Amino acid sequence: MKLPSKKRIRLLVLFAVLAPLLAPLPGINEHRTDIDIMTGRVREMYKLWFVPLWWTTKDSELTQVLKPEDLRGVKSKWKPVYWNSLTLPLLAMHVHTTYHGATWQVRQLHSLWRKMENDGILTEASLDEFKRKTANDVLLIWQEAGSYFLVGDYLLGLSKMILYWDENDPQFETFLTLNVVETKIIDGKTVKVFYGPDGNDLNQRKIKQ
Repeated sequence: MKLPSKKRIRLLVLFAVLAPLLAPLPGINEHRTDIDIMTGRVREMYKLWFVPLWWTTKDSELTQVLKPEDLRGVKSKWKPVYWNSLTLPLLAMHVHTTYHGATWQVRQLHSLWRKMENDGILTEASLDEFKRKTANDVLLIWQEAGSYFLVGDYLLGLSKMILYWDENDPQFETFLTLNVVETKIIDGKTVKVFYGPDGNDLNQRKIKQ
C-alpha cells in the first residue's frame, strides 16, 4: 500500500486547520446554544469538525421554579436556540432557528416574576404557584407549537394581566386552572388551540392526521 506523500499530508493538515475558519457551515467551527423544551435547561456547546469539544448544561430560571414531579421521568428534547459559525472574514455568523427567542423569553418571564415580587403581588406561596404554572405553560406551548413565536403572545398577555392586577378579581384562580393548549375538532379538522392568560385564543395550528 502506497503511503501519502509528505506534501499531501501537509496539505491535508493545512486544510483541517483553515477550513473551520473559512467554511460557515454548522458543526465545522461552531458555538451553539440549545434549550431543552421539556425542562427549560440551557446547554452551551462548542464544536470543531462536528465533534463537541466542551459543553455546559445548567438550569434556567424557569427550570428552578418547577417541582420534582414536573421533571420526574421527563426525557430531554434539545432544540438549537442559535449558533455562531466562527468564520473568517464573516466573524460570528449568526443563524436564526425556530427557538431563537426561547432563552430571551425565559429572561422575560423571570422579569415578570421579579416585578410581582417587588410590587408585593400575591403571597409567597401563591407566587410560587403562579411561577410554576407560568413556567409549565411556556414549556407546553414550546412543545406543542414547535417554535417560540406563540410564547411571545402569551408573555404579552401575562404582562398585561400583571400590569392591571386587581386582588379582588377572581382572574388569578381562573388562570391557575386554564389549559393553555387544547386539541379540538373544528369544521371536521383537528386543530390545536392555544390560549393566552385571559383565556382568549392565541392561534390555531392544524395537526396532520
